[in-house]
Amino acid sequence: MAESASAAHRQMLGFTSRTKRDILYSIADELESCREEILDANKKDISESRSRGRSEAFLDRLSITEHRFGNLVRAFRVIADSKDPIGEQISRWIRPNGLEIVRRRVPIGVIGIALESRPHVIALASAICFKVNNAVVVVGDGESSRTCKCLARVIRNGGERRGLPADALQVLCSDDNLLDGRILTSLEGLVDVAILRGDPAFVTDLTAHARIPVLKHTGGLCHIYVDCDRMKPPAGGPPRVSAAAPGFSTAKAALEIPSPEAGALPAGDPQVNPVDIDSAVEIVMNSRCAEPYSCNSANVVLVHKNIASRFLMALAVKAEAENVELHGDDRAVALLPVKILADADEWRNPRKEIVITIGIVDSLEDAIEHINKLGSHLSDTILSSDIGAQNVFMRDVDSAAVYSNASTNFTDGGEFGMGAEIGLSNDKLFARGPIGLEDLTSTKYIVRGSGQTRV
Repeated sequence: MAESASAAHRQMLGFTSRTKRDILYSIADELESCREEILDANKKDISESRSRGRSEAFLDRLSITEHRFGNLVRAFRVIADSKDPIGEQISRWIRPNGLEIVRRRVPIGVIGIALESRPHVIALASAICFKVNNAVVVVGDGESSRTCKCLARVIRNGGERRGLPADALQVLCSDDNLLDGRILTSLEGLVDVAILRGDPAFVTDLTAHARIPVLKHTGGLCHIYVDCDRMKPPAGGPPRVSAAAPGFSTAKAALEIPSPEAGALPAGDPQVNPVDIDSAVEIVMNSRCAEPYSCNSANVVLVHKNIASRFLMALAVKAEAENVELHGDDRAVALLPVKILADADEWRNPRKEIVITIGIVDSLEDAIEHINKLGSHLSDTILSSDIGAQNVFMRDVDSAAVYSNASTNFTDGGEFGMGAEIGLSNDKLFARGPIGLEDLTSTKYIVRGSGQTRV
């Protein structure tokens, strides 16, 4: 399969942007025409998995709903119309000896993907990889086999109508997907990089056995920090940096302006987006409940001690209405109407149930230290009207995506305007955050000379 994909990739090297656009639009049309067939195959996979006693989180990842299907089709068209990064000139310079050196963006080659119960990734991977002239080899599990095989056939049929080699997408589904994944990640010289999506044990095993580069889409333990009493100022008053609350110094946060790369604004900048307690509660609930089984869902909420009683009172009312359980540390439990003490594992690993785990902290610095020590380094947010505190949080929290006054659920390729993503990476090398088009390219140096020889 990898050899066939490698041969297909070589045929794709000459594809123009127009050719790739036509291929992706043709696949989108084919998907739409086969909608009922794909959804029916998915329903059969879900029914069989449910009969095996699979968890709701597993079934959610396995499901392709009408809404998700519409997003898949839309992703093909958005990516088709996106800027083509292949051939892009990244940099250019001329050496004293007259050599012209140009660094350009080129395809990687063959992308391997190992999956557990995420059949929609086949479609997203195809859209992104074909746009940047890459072929794809997918190893899936037996429980998603009907959906995966149906999607693969429809995608290949749609692509072939516009000249895509049939072997540009290879899909293998079996109950031995861990063993198949080990083989996939051992294929040096045939598969250039593998993207791993599954439970932590699955990803860890394949990473340990890999002989090729891997990108790990691992589970996320995302955090929200609710800042101290710096919520929305009185009506008509401009946003401002609040005076320090007892036990918390803002002098450093307010006066120090982090580097522009951190996305920092000066303290007191009018662009700051004020939030009030009601808005903060809505952001917390959205971060946890909008996509409760996704890796960008926020599980842990850290609350500054000076606002804890008022914020937790409002959060408890909303959580009860939404049937969301609140757990907490000793200080939080003392303020909650339903007193459930969080266990030790909740601070390190997401719970399978829809639970919000709450901790009370004494300072911004304490919150940052907690997140950097126990978080997954994927998606974290601060809720505050103090731009100085926002700047420090976004500079010092070591995560792939750091927010102020927004839901952690936005860490998604589609929401970032990338069309789609193959996964979310916590790694720092090669790709970090949503894995999109540019992340699945490499670079090449084009060197033009006029007879130069090295002395």
